[in-house]
Parts: sequence; structure tokens; C-alpha cells
Amino acid sequence: TGNQPFDLSLQASEIHTEAILDQYPGKLSTDLSASGKLQPLAANLDVRRLEGIIRQIPVLAEGKIRYGEGDIHADNFSIRSGSSSLMLDGAPYLPGGMRFTANIESLAHFSDEITGTLSTRGVVSLNPDSPSISGTLSAQRLQFGSIGIDTIETHENDLVLTGLKFGESLVDSLTLRFSPGRPLEKLGIMVAVESRSIRVDFEGSVADWSDPVRSGWKGHLTGFDLTRDQFSISLDQPASLEVSAGQFSLQDASLTGSREAKLCLAGSWQSPDVIGLSTDLSAIHLSVM
Repeated sequence: TGNQPFDLSLQASEIHTEAILDQYPGKLSTDLSASGKLQPLAANLDVRRLEGIIRQIPVLAEGKIRYGEGDIHADNFSIRSGSSSLMLDGAPYLPGGMRFTANIESLAHFSDEITGTLSTRGVVSLNPDSPSISGTLSAQRLQFGSIGIDTIETHENDLVLTGLKFGESLVDSLTLRFSPGRPLEKLGIMVAVESRSIRVDFEGSVADWSDPVRSGWKGHLTGFDLTRDQFSISLDQPASLEVSAGQFSLQDASLTGSREAKLCLAGSWQSPDVIGLSTDLSAIHLSVM
């Protein structure tokens, strides 16, 4: 307990997994070693071989994983389950980044909550001096509870989702457009919903790539255009925007549209439940939004 170090080796066969994970019945044999300490957590895991049957599907894993000080490093770590596979190599905070490849024949083999197929490969680097994200993604017939997506595909700098379903609501397509260079400095979002088309543009930067979620993103909403039938409305000028895991702030966004429509709004949110919102609108029927 406490910060006491640990060092163990395990060679075992015919391990019944349902005794530990009742949703993943099967049997495993393993040859592995692990060392590290509990507080703060740091561990070195060397899986020389792990094989068996889980949910009636053959499983094989091998490779090394190191974790410490919030960083994870994989050394040719791979898992195969039937015709599906996952490979990790590298570390996200090193300049070379974490390389990954995943080909999942059926997500339902791994979770009762998700269905569909997925194939992806790429590199993620969160190194503050040279952050980068690159890769490809293809997925079909995804379903997460009441949320469904027909397809996800990458096309150059675009990530395109089609046939999104949220319960009874349908979004024809959603496109995320990323610019070359440092990630998330420029981002465009295009949405097609029935007779509406919406485009939103952002420019800014992640405050600290060593902790991007908590440090957040700071910049501007640089564009907003909505068109439906004979009506349109657009952002007049860039508006300040900040987003992080614990807060959100949009300052004085002013939009002007056809038929003398005007909309001014500002909003904020602070975890856990502090919300601020102010709006001023004229000559706008909410149905067009």
C-alpha cells in the first residue's frame, strides 16, 4: 500500500475471466511481468504472451506498456481478437508521438453498448513544442444507444460523418475541416439538416498541449452562416471564445440576416452548473434556426 513498490511475474493457464469480468467470459493463459509503485501510480507491464478465448473469439496480446507521471509509452503493444486488431507504439508526449492502428470487424464483440465496424491508423503527438495529429478513419453503421452514424470517412483535411441519428432527429451530414499546421488553430464545421445548411469557423489555439483538456482552447468564433429556404443569417465580426473541461465563454456575438433579422448573444458556463446567457433578437422566427 501507499507508495510501496511492487514487482511480480505471472505465468498461468486456464484463467476463467468471468470471475473477474462477468461481461467477458472465457479462458486465458498468460506470461507477463509488472513492476512499479502505487502512489503516485507508475507501472511497467511486459506482456510476453497472453492468449485464449474471450466471448468465444480467439485473443492474443503481446508487447510492453509503461505508465508514469501522466504519460504512457507503448513498445509494439498489440491485441488481436479474431480478425480485429489494435497496435500501439510510441508515446504521445514525445516528438514522434504515439502511432496507432486499429481494425475492428465488429465493435459488438467488445461491448454490448456499441455496434458497427471501424478502421483507423495515424499518429498523435501532444508534445508542446511540436503537437500534431494525423491519420485516417473509416467507420460504418455505428450505434451508441439512441445515437447512430451511417458512415465516418476522412478526406484530406476533412472528417465527414453522414446519416447521424439522435433518437428521432436526423442530421444529413457533419463535416469537420482541419487546417494544416498545429492542430486546432483553424477549424470549420459544416452541417446539413433537412433544408438548413450551417457553417461555423473558429481560429485560436490550445493553451497547453501537455494538458489540452484542462488548459482548454482560446480564440475566436470567426464565422457563422445559416441558410434555410429564403432566409440567411451571418456573423458580423469575430467573437471571443474560450472552451475547457471546466468552463465555456462566448463574448458578444452579433449576427445579421435577411428580412432585417438581428441576433446578439453571449454565454458562459462554469463547472459544475453556473450558467450565464444573454440574447437580443429581432425579426427572427425561431423555427428557421
